[in-house]
Amino acid sequence: FDLSTIGYLKVAHCGNLDCTLSNIFIVSTFSGIYNSITLGSDNLPIISYYNNDLKVAHCGNLDCNLNNVITAVDTSGTVGQYTSITS
Repeated sequence: FDLSTIGYLKVAHCGNLDCTLSNIFIVSTFSGIYNSITLGSDNLPIISYYNNDLKVAHCGNLDCNLNNVITAVDTSGTVGQYTSITS
């Protein structure tokens, strides 16, 4: 979650073990706070986050910058704060 870009949801793809080399990509141009990330069975990132609803972004590639699928999991009221996800 990056406040400098109006709260865009971003992901960093590390290029080495200590992540001193990394690329940062925008997953969603809508605010996404209280994030949690895991790898799916396809080894692509899956991110749960709060945006007035509980949402999940399934990345379309390792960098999470192409063909991402974003799904609103629960939209009933204000839900999804403090998300946690595992595979």
